[in-house]
Amino acid sequence: MNGKSLSILSNALDYYWNRNKLINSNIANVNTPNYKRKDVSFAKVLEKTDNGTIEGYVTDKKHIRINDVEPSKIYENNSSDSVKTRMDGNNVDLDIENAELAKNTIGYNTTVDQITNHFRRMKSVIGEGRR
Repeated sequence: MNGKSLSILSNALDYYWNRNKLINSNIANVNTPNYKRKDVSFAKVLEKTDNGTIEGYVTDKKHIRINDVEPSKIYENNSSDSVKTRMDGNNVDLDIENAELAKNTIGYNTTVDQITNHFRRMKSVIGEGRR
């Protein structure tokens, strides 16, 4: 893993952290009249790129190119078929939010594990170099 990969993992942590805050805000506003759920979607950010592709560090011509896309755009989910608006105008479904929170937590923890393992490998290499 190089510095660029670490940067991508850092951006992923930012994405998961921001998404966690939004999901928790949705949960907190489950009973607020006319509140519309908010979310941040990496896929939505990708759709808004110039050519629909991302570029980045590539070691093989078959690799997907990823540039520094900032997954921090917030959108209101007003027209989703999976989320129905209640009579009070609120479209937050607690079951959906809890499921999204669980998926987001798994993604965050997996990314933290990847970063931790990277530094563990670096520490091992440095330690072996002293022998």
